[in-house]
Amino acid sequence: MLMASLLCFTSCSDDDEPFKWPIESIYGTWTTTSIESNGVWYDISKPEFASLRASITFYNNGTCYFTGSLGTGGGAYKTSGKTINVNAGELKIIYEIITRTDNKAEVYIKNVGVKEKLHVMVVRQ
Repeated sequence: MLMASLLCFTSCSDDDEPFKWPIESIYGTWTTTSIESNGVWYDISKPEFASLRASITFYNNGTCYFTGSLGTGGGAYKTSGKTINVNAGELKIIYEIITRTDNKAEVYIKNVGVKEKLHVMVVRQ
């Protein structure tokens, strides 16, 4: 749950706006590799940051599954503009993609209802 809280952001995109990238480009498992705090990036592959690691898998049927600091569970997702909105029951998470290449992305993650957002780098495995 810590990761969900840290990965929070506020989305300003229109829900009807087409997703900026081909939807197929998000399919697969994305894992956090680093996290930014107060302007400093931390490599969370190091043992001392193990509790901050998380991953999410997006499937082509509109569902996803997450593990790690987000907790463990699954739900449905919807894309719009630069965002991916995940609905996992009471847990709702918004991923705002800042920049991305085929297998790397800089992302703000927001747990809806929590003020803070988490600034992370993720890689597709």
